Amino acid sequence: MKGLIIRKPWVDFILDGAFGCGPLKTWELRGKRTQVRGTIGLIEAGSGLVVGTVDLVDVVGPLSRETLERNRDRHQFEVDDITYAKTYAWILAGAARLDPPVEYNHPRGARSWVRLDSESLSPAGQRVLNPHGRSHGRPPGRGRVCLTTQRPTGTECE
Repeated sequence: MKGLIIRKPWVDFILDGAFGCGPLKTWELRGKRTQVRGTIGLIEAGSGLVVGTVDLVDVVGPLSRETLERNRDRHQFEVDDITYAKTYAWILAGAARLDPPVEYNHPRGARSWVRLDSESLSPAGQRVLNPHGRSHGRPPGRGRVCLTTQRPTGTECE
């Protein structure tokens, strides 16, 4: 599994939205395309933690200024503050916060993507994700660990 590094408050907007009531941000704006699709980890920049997961379902762009303005509710960014020569929307769906977050080892120089060991996302958060695919904290051969997440129920958002 790959992990995408995203700064606060943007990672929280993807995971919790407004007051924990679903995603406020479903477009992650970037200056280039990605070929990555499927479930990815969300890493809070500077924290050393994988705080959630999301499905990266598509990439659209490059986007015009008009398209960015018309879809501000999907990316939550001031269009005048976007500095990319070309802007692409990485389309996200199914965001879920990990509870508790899971530590990982940040490789030197990584700025956007980190390779994560998806088996390390344990319910107890006891294992450390290693960018080289090796994990710590559990003896080998003990089977797969299921990923657990928490999502708000519909009643919390009404």
